[in-house]
Amino acid sequence: MPVIVTQPNSISPQDYLNPHYEGVYAAPQPPAYNTGGLDPIGIPSMLQPLVYTDYLVIKQKKEWLEIACGCETKNKYEIHDQQAQLIYKAQENSDFLLRHWCGPLRPFILEIKDKDDKPVVALDRPFACQSPCCPCCLQKMSIFCPPGHLIGSIEQQNECLPELHIKDEQNVVVFIVKRPMFSNPCGCGEAAFPIYASDGINECGRIVKGRSDFFHEAFTDSDVFGIQFPPALNPYLKILLMGATFLIDYMYFESTNR
Repeated sequence: MPVIVTQPNSISPQDYLNPHYEGVYAAPQPPAYNTGGLDPIGIPSMLQPLVYTDYLVIKQKKEWLEIACGCETKNKYEIHDQQAQLIYKAQENSDFLLRHWCGPLRPFILEIKDKDDKPVVALDRPFACQSPCCPCCLQKMSIFCPPGHLIGSIEQQNECLPELHIKDEQNVVVFIVKRPMFSNPCGCGEAAFPIYASDGINECGRIVKGRSDFFHEAFTDSDVFGIQFPPALNPYLKILLMGATFLIDYMYFESTNR
């Protein structure tokens, strides 16, 4: 295992991976909840599927209207655990005209629900650019779990070689996701986005689009994302990385999927 280096005035990545960590990020959920680390008894039932999952598979559902006519429709996704069991469904909530005129840069709220259609997470992404020409208006996303309670955010940094800084509810960077230096511009094949600890040095997971060795063999087409989590990760941090995966899809692959 690589040595984890802690920067001055930062929180050790090992603390975030420790299921019994009692520091700054011990209770990102509403005060009524008491997670007790990864104790499943204290985790809300809506997050139970995330407790012992080492990775997730996210598959976008294609709309025949969009395929046939090229008309922008609301994105829909299915989220599966490592046993290929469906655990959540996600659907974009956005305006038709904004989907048409703004394309992948459009603002939206992505609602994630469980199998019983109960709200679990809301991802709020405003309109923003991702070009070096607009360094003051880069990509952002706010993450709420349950909907209405902010647990963290994602901000694009370094517009020339983009990074996504994943922050907790106290605006502390907990992970950094970096774009691969070389990726297939047509959107086919595999593209891996490494997940680093807050120091930006130690890789602790990855987000992969396309085929990957940790996918279940039932999920191997080009519209699949996989998230390999750091070990023993708090379910709320897993949700933040889920949010980063959806943002990556819109930033880099939305236009290539059309």
